[in-house]
Amino acid sequence: MAFNIIKRIFKSKTTDILFDKVVSTGKAKLENQDGCISEFGHSEIIEYIQKIIDDAQQFVTLELTEANYGVRYVQASVNYGEISVQLGIEVGDNTKLVEKVCSQEECEKIFLDFFDYGYVNEMEKYKPVQFFV
Repeated sequence: MAFNIIKRIFKSKTTDILFDKVVSTGKAKLENQDGCISEFGHSEIIEYIQKIIDDAQQFVTLELTEANYGVRYVQASVNYGEISVQLGIEVGDNTKLVEKVCSQEECEKIFLDFFDYGYVNEMEKYKPVQFFV
């Protein structure tokens, strides 16, 4: 019995989680817990990022119409006081998540560059997201 309790407390981690590929709606979208908009620019992206700083329960996701360079979306949230930026990378018929921790300024640059160019610099610095199983 004690072993089962310890096993539940110390769950194992994996990076081998794939999600269903996100089907494009044909419109770019910016989303958080308050809703989703498809008409936006730099100021709205910065505003949504500020919301995750002000409220750790918030998230922000930016999805473009095309998965240029294999990146379907960029999302961010604050975890334990740090900003985690995740990329949804298309792999065949699935999406795999990679992430890195960064400053607010870097987060804003990642989102704005993705919005403007559909590209994320230094993708090799992102590590696969670890999930508890």
